[in-house]
Amino acid sequence: MKKYLLEVNHKPNKDGKHTLFLRISENRKMVRIALGYSIELKYFNKKSHSLRSGCPNASIIQEKFKLKKEELEKFELDSNKRGQIISLNVLKGLATESKYHNFYEYAEKQIARWRKTKSVNHVKHVESVIENLKLYANNKDLNFEDFSIPFLKDLEAHYVDSGNKSGTVRNKLKNLRTIFLEAEEERLISMEANPFRRFKMPKFFQEKKEKLSIEEIKSIIALEIPVFSPLWHVRNAFLFAFYNAGMVEKNFKKILFEAENNGSEIFSANFYFLRMPYFLMRSYKCLERF
Repeated sequence: MKKYLLEVNHKPNKDGKHTLFLRISENRKMVRIALGYSIELKYFNKKSHSLRSGCPNASIIQEKFKLKKEELEKFELDSNKRGQIISLNVLKGLATESKYHNFYEYAEKQIARWRKTKSVNHVKHVESVIENLKLYANNKDLNFEDFSIPFLKDLEAHYVDSGNKSGTVRNKLKNLRTIFLEAEEERLISMEANPFRRFKMPKFFQEKKEKLSIEEIKSIIALEIPVFSPLWHVRNAFLFAFYNAGMVEKNFKKILFEAENNGSEIFSANFYFLRMPYFLMRSYKCLERF
């Protein structure tokens, strides 16, 4: 029976910290697998092979150790069911396999595929999420195994603190989750190594919208705005939608253009553009009864 323990290298690195390992032992033989983290020796409990309280990134390190252990144990169990005996060196080779460990590298490859199959807006959204993630990580390379549950919770809190609303936070995390699911489907990472399988996505809270009062609408109408300025057009488009019970200008244009294409001279495009201020003034009379 193989035994999995957290171990620290007693020889310090150049920065004075000590590298953490996952140690696998069996029949007095052992192999060590670097976890990619280093700590001060005072934070390691030699008796219990665990991290002491106050250790920086303790939750992330423990999560990575747990995932790596569970992945190797499952691989060994599945192999034993097939009648295969797995050696320590095979487990070490599996744990240190280097297929697309770099998250950014794989994400760029996936974005290149989506440029051919997805909409331009979708690709832009994903690219924006990746760029924001790089800023959050201080441009440090991130591997797939760096995405633990604590990391995702901290990232979610960062999005909220940055002023993002619940829907935006959820969409950003969903874009990251999609990349992980694609990598899992291509068997570049295992299901156990996908933290989104266990991460609880934030809920979407519908924002409460309040309608404008008649007095507020009248104040918008009374604004003195230079004719034909961008703001003048925006005000007219908004009032047009208001007068027509939410029907936006582009939908009305579509009706007019279809009528024109069907041979109707009355509802021509030129008629619409020249008469739009007239439509607004006529519609304004509906407010007089208030």
